[in-house]
Amino acid sequence: MTREITSAAETAAQAEQFRAVALVEVDYASGTLYLHSGAGTITWNGHDYMGAGALGKIEPIEEAAELQSAGVTLSLSGVDAANIAATLAEHYQGRSGRIYIAFFDADYALIADPVLLFQGLLD
Repeated sequence: MTREITSAAETAAQAEQFRAVALVEVDYASGTLYLHSGAGTITWNGHDYMGAGALGKIEPIEEAAELQSAGVTLSLSGVDAANIAATLAEHYQGRSGRIYIAFFDADYALIADPVLLFQGLLD
């Protein structure tokens, strides 16, 4: 997958102090879920990403040189049983999901633009 990265994001990625979070978008039939791997709320591209912090986990993203399907596993812990039931009742298979890496400057201001790391369909 070819990735577009701004010069500011590239500079941030190569900095001695690396400040970044993962932004996750999961497209459910009832609406898109926006989460990030830190704490608090991050606003980007007109959406508020809620912090999942240590409750969220993203397995390593694998890529191959050949044309083949590769996936990634996302998980959340400590989720209320009612929210789990609501999610399982959703029609989500075949809907889209995206993972970005977002970089921050020394003052923790978001650097434009986050880099798309993964885009695929939910299973």
